[in-house]
Amino acid sequence: MNRLMAALVMVAASGCADDKPVCDCGPTEVCVASECRPANTCPQIACGTGQSCQDGACVREAQCTGDADCPAGRCVEGGCYAVECEEAAEEIVACGFCGTTTRVCRDRVWFMPNDCQDQGECAAGAAEDGPCGMGVRTCSDTCSWNEWEGRGDACVAGTTEDGACGACGVRTRDCDGSCVWSEWTECDEEAGCVPGESEQQPCGTDAGICTVGTQTRVCGEDCVFGEWGGCDNAVAPQAEICGDGIDQDCDGADLAVPDDYEPNNNCAGAYYIGDDPNPGNAVDLYPNFHSASDTDDYFFFTFQDDPRTNLREYISVSLQLPPGHKTQLFLYRNRADCLANRPTVSSYRSNEGDDFELVTYQEDPNVDETGNWYIRVRRVEGTTCEPSRRFMRVQ
Repeated sequence: MNRLMAALVMVAASGCADDKPVCDCGPTEVCVASECRPANTCPQIACGTGQSCQDGACVREAQCTGDADCPAGRCVEGGCYAVECEEAAEEIVACGFCGTTTRVCRDRVWFMPNDCQDQGECAAGAAEDGPCGMGVRTCSDTCSWNEWEGRGDACVAGTTEDGACGACGVRTRDCDGSCVWSEWTECDEEAGCVPGESEQQPCGTDAGICTVGTQTRVCGEDCVFGEWGGCDNAVAPQAEICGDGIDQDCDGADLAVPDDYEPNNNCAGAYYIGDDPNPGNAVDLYPNFHSASDTDDYFFFTFQDDPRTNLREYISVSLQLPPGHKTQLFLYRNRADCLANRPTVSSYRSNEGDDFELVTYQEDPNVDETGNWYIRVRRVEGTTCEPSRRFMRVQ
C-alpha cells in the first residue's frame, strides 16, 4: 500500500439514499444533504484522524467505538483506519489546497495531529464565475487563481487601483458597484523629472581659440537627472604659446612675460643703460619682444667724446637673435633724431636664418659728439618670453 496515502476505511454516510436519491444530479455532481453539489468538493484534502471530508471540509464523524467495529483495521478516535505503518514513523503529505502536513504513525495507524499548512487560494482545476460580468477564472495547478477571462473592461466592485503618472507620481481610481472604473485622480507625489526626459546646457568658453559646446543629462527611471555628459562640439583650451598674440589656453589673454626694461616702447620711455660704454666696460642686455603688440624697444646711453685727441672713437651695437627672428637696429645721435626717426646708422638682415645684427658708427674727431645716444630695436618677425634668447651688447 502507498505510504503517502492514508487508506481510510470508513462507513459512508450520505445525505442521499443509494437507491432512491432525493435530488436529481448531473454527471459531474453528487447529492449532498438533498442538494446537488460538484462531485470534486474535496480534492487533495487529507483530513485528520476521526474526520472525513464532506462538502469540501473535514468533519468529525464517529464510526466506531472499538476495534471490533473495524474488521479491516483499528478504531482510532471514532474512526476506522487500516493498519499500515510502523510505530512512530513520520512523513510529510499533501493536504488541502496544495498544502502540506506531517502525519505520524500511532498504533500502526497514520494519524495527522496538525492542521494543513501553506495552503493556496483554491482547489486545483476549480472554476468560478465572477460578478458584474467579470468573466470566469480557474484555479491553477499551484492552487492560485488565474486572471479573469472574458471580463472585458469590468472591474471588481469596491476595489481601488494605483497607476503611475508624470514624474514618478501616483494616481488612483475606484471600481464602482457596476464594476466600472472611475476617472483617474490628479497626479500626486511627482518627483523632479520624467524618465527619458533630457536637458542641455552650454559648457566651455568662447575666449581665445575656444568655442562653447553643449552638455546633456538624462532623467533616470527614479525620476532623478543623471550626471552631465561631456562637452560636445566645443574647442578646448590648448597649451599657451607665449607672445604670439593668440590666446591658446582661453584665459582671456595671450601669455606675455615682459623683460626687465619695460616699458620702453618709444623714445620718451627709453631705458638708460649707462655712461660711455666702451670695450672695457661694455653693457650687456637681454631684452625680448614679449607680445605681439611689443614692436619696438628703446635704450639710451651717454657718449663721452674727447675732442682733445685725434683718435677716431666708435659706437658698436650688436644683437644675437634666436632662430626664426628678424630684427632691425637703429642708432640715433640724440633724442630729437630719435623722435623724428632720423637714424645715424641702421642695419637689417633680411635673409631667413640670420641670427646676428650689428650697427657700428665711427665718430668725427673734429666734432664733439658728447651726449645721449638712442638705440631702437625694431621687431620684424618673432616673439619670445625668454629674455636670455636675445643678447645685446653696446660698447
